[in-house]
Amino acid sequence: MRYFVLAVFLSTGWAAAQSLPGAAYQSAPQDRAAAAAAPAIVNLRLPAASEVRLGQLSEAEQATRQRGHARNTGVVRTLTGAGQQTMHWAALSDGRMSGRLSIESAGARTIRLHFTGFDAAQGQVWVRDEAGTGIAGPYSGRGPYDDGEFWSQPLAASRVYVDWAGPAADSPQFQIDRMSHAWMDGSTAADPERCQLDVACYPEIANEEKAVANIEFVGDDGGLYLCSGALINTKRSSFAPLFLTANHCVSTETEARSVVSFWSYEKLKCGDPPPDMSKATQIAGAHLATTQNAIAGDFSLLKLTSAPSGAYQLGWSATDPPVGDKVIGIHHPGGPPTNYKRVTFGTRDYDRIGAIYIGDLMVPEENFLQVNETEGRTEPGSSGSPLLNAGKQVIGVLSYGPVPPDGYGYCDMYGQASYGKFSLIYPQIRGYLEELPPPKVSVDKQQFNFRVVDGVAQAPQRQQLTITTDSDKPAGFTLTLGAPWLAAEPVSGAVSASAPATVNLFVSPSAAPSSGTFSTTATINLSSSVVAVSDPVPATVTANLQAVSHRAAITAAVAPNPVFEDPTSPDGYNFMFSLVLVSDADIRVTSMSFEGMNLSNRIVDFFGSDLVPGGSSLRALLNAHLDPSPTERVFEFAGYVPSTGAQWTAQAHGLFLPGSNSGDATLTLRPAARRPAVLVRR
Repeated sequence: MRYFVLAVFLSTGWAAAQSLPGAAYQSAPQDRAAAAAAPAIVNLRLPAASEVRLGQLSEAEQATRQRGHARNTGVVRTLTGAGQQTMHWAALSDGRMSGRLSIESAGARTIRLHFTGFDAAQGQVWVRDEAGTGIAGPYSGRGPYDDGEFWSQPLAASRVYVDWAGPAADSPQFQIDRMSHAWMDGSTAADPERCQLDVACYPEIANEEKAVANIEFVGDDGGLYLCSGALINTKRSSFAPLFLTANHCVSTETEARSVVSFWSYEKLKCGDPPPDMSKATQIAGAHLATTQNAIAGDFSLLKLTSAPSGAYQLGWSATDPPVGDKVIGIHHPGGPPTNYKRVTFGTRDYDRIGAIYIGDLMVPEENFLQVNETEGRTEPGSSGSPLLNAGKQVIGVLSYGPVPPDGYGYCDMYGQASYGKFSLIYPQIRGYLEELPPPKVSVDKQQFNFRVVDGVAQAPQRQQLTITTDSDKPAGFTLTLGAPWLAAEPVSGAVSASAPATVNLFVSPSAAPSSGTFSTTATINLSSSVVAVSDPVPATVTANLQAVSHRAAITAAVAPNPVFEDPTSPDGYNFMFSLVLVSDADIRVTSMSFEGMNLSNRIVDFFGSDLVPGGSSLRALLNAHLDPSPTERVFEFAGYVPSTGAQWTAQAHGLFLPGSNSGDATLTLRPAARRPAVLVRR
């Protein structure tokens, strides 16, 4: 009963007369073909790619998942051994390097790839089909969300290629740990054709249907799903790409980021053949603005990364229509290839009194508009689609409806659908629609100075930061620290206009550099309970560190890095590279090892000396006979500082990559200009 009272309060506690007309969406053209112009690498005749192959789906993978009335069209499969380390590498004619990897999931209708730990360095990554006509990307930097993790766009293929191209000295990093496999045919014999109404045959809703899109997303439960949703207008018609759908479709930020929306997925004119979903305009990515489960209306408001040119934003009304009024639903029922855009006509029925179970939730039925479908039918895949009143304004979001018994289709039963009331949803998204400004966050001090001497923090070690806001309601704050040497207590908490928050900033000596002057930032982000059209602007403070050390600063390196295989020389060497030792004080090198082998008696042979003069370096130019498979190799050094007796250690890491050579190799090293020494790996 508590939820029932809350629902009534939300429905009536705001101005019920709030409403807004629709508006044509204005934006630059945004479509996949323009954004994914074929990279030159696709047209090169490179050697066969490294391959990762998954066979036919298991019985467990083929099992359908239940997620309300979202349409389950595929499954997520786990990948191992897919990433930059397993690519086939080759030199391009323009001096760049390329990496290529193919991934196959037998029998897939479409494939999407999940990247993690992504860093394209100065290059770019594309995902493409075998012909190069379907291309996703390019992906650069740390990916679309700048955090190294994202799903690629879907490609209509069972085998795709991952291509990287960039400067030869670059070291891209990424893993592909999962892929989505869409079933070859998401439709069933029960999918309605005979009672569905083609939206192209109803010119009176030509504007409104441009606001509705089909969305595909990867569920946190490991399924691939289809739903519907629509762009919704704001009070100032600011053309923000706000997209309304159902909570039982997309309910987390992770799922929102995986969203791909399909636009203009409809017949061009009444009577045309069905369109191809893979040819629709695609917009990849979204953020979750706010969401509520079925107790509060079963809705999610997303912020798409963009919207296509020619789209439309629906107006809305926070007033429920009278019982018996005509209503319209625009949606994408079913699964490919028959789920292009349709329209359903009906009337509002009486509210139902009582509660029903939706999943594990007991939900008050009066939270939903009940619709008698007189023409056309909604079904799984239509979830999240808008219900429009006679003025063509949004008044509901499709949540649930009856399911036909086995052997029957939706056309064989009385049409009934339940939509989350916009009058209930509106107060929860009002800040976005009315574009309320976010609360402000401020700090009492902009700069902090710290000092560490020989690993010991100097006074004042802990310095106080006061955080304030103009929000009357308590708002959560979090600190993001820009360097590992800067620490804070606490790193999160609550703040309001009447209750400022206090944080202590200090240096973590164990993570501090040994010497030098450094600067970083601490960023204070506010997460307010006041829903606003934009996120609160963070506050930033600067932290400066002066680190003083009487110890030697020593660096060991492999150059170049990565090291690419050369043609095998007559005496059997296939890599040439340098080892470099740099120090700001005189040091002795007493120990050297390589992958567990002690090379200490070869230091002078390799470097010409075991003394590194302060402010200079020693360099060893080496030839090597190594296994050409992609491997990170580590050289370890140790020694002492003659002036103080202090011990030191250092490591040099190098990525060794194959070139045109291949085959087994024993491990050998020799100075390039000296008599070779042979070392055999056991």
